Amino acid sequence: MTDVLARVQGYDDAVHAALPTYPFWYLGVLGTHPDSAGRGWGRAVMRAGLARAAADGLPAILETSKPANVELYRRVGWEVVGSLAEPVPTWIMQRPRR
Repeated sequence: MTDVLARVQGYDDAVHAALPTYPFWYLGVLGTHPDSAGRGWGRAVMRAGLARAAADGLPAILETSKPANVELYRRVGWEVVGSLAEPVPTWIMQRPRR
């Protein structure tokens, strides 16, 4: 178990070191079980986070380590603002203030 915790902590440390230094809302974990994909639930949760960021006048940030998600997020207005090669390929994405 200690090895798993160390790997998770390593990933967390790497991602947080790559995040912007300016204020933002961080949408940390956003996912949909494959059996429920395509029903709009993930978008609904994302909208709630984006609304809160907008209310505070801040951009929203998320990260993904799934290459297919990069294009999915780009289609709805996110842009890649950073990336990591290690410990796993990860893209840091931002949705500008609205």
